[in-house]
Amino acid sequence: MEKEDLSRYLWIISKNFWLSHVFDLLLSGVFLIIAPLIFGINDLEPAEAARLLEQYTAIIGIFLLTPIFRPEGQKDIREVIESKYTSQTGIYLVRILMAVLTMAAYILIFILWLKANNSTLPVVRYAFGTFATAFFLGSLGLLAYGISDQIILGYMVPFVYILFNVFTGSRYVQNLYLYSLRKGSFQEKYWLLASAILMVVLTLVIKWAHSKRR
Repeated sequence: MEKEDLSRYLWIISKNFWLSHVFDLLLSGVFLIIAPLIFGINDLEPAEAARLLEQYTAIIGIFLLTPIFRPEGQKDIREVIESKYTSQTGIYLVRILMAVLTMAAYILIFILWLKANNSTLPVVRYAFGTFATAFFLGSLGLLAYGISDQIILGYMVPFVYILFNVFTGSRYVQNLYLYSLRKGSFQEKYWLLASAILMVVLTLVIKWAHSKRR
């Protein structure tokens, strides 16, 4: 029985990886690889590195987490979801976990890349801060997509929030300010991380409630 359960979940992970995650993984990887073509990544000071990580690198959270519900239109994924042995929420959790792990790995690799190019930055502190920002942006997109069932709104909302932060600073968003690392402040990152977790939970509750009404 345990072997059957393990095989089923490995099959679910494999199906979701190839049919829902691999494109977003590759897109995020390419997005980070082209960073040197847009910005300098050599000999960065801490504030310069923070600016690059918060304004550019963190955007991969939108690419990885927002489109979690996109594969529902694909037949193979639909068959997995409709299986009487597997809950739809469980499928979403598998996708979210893959997105979050990929996000964390990419951010760490990118920061180590900066270090290898003689940039000065605290690795653990900046990795956590960038992850919190990326996770928040991705969760904001996920919530917008989950509520509206429109992926374009899922992408649009976090980018509007980014522009709002860029043009107004922390005046209105307070503890949910995206770009605190460059100013030497870290407490906002805990707020962003907690808010991201709450948005993910709220999104799953909304999708669960919607499925029960069908």
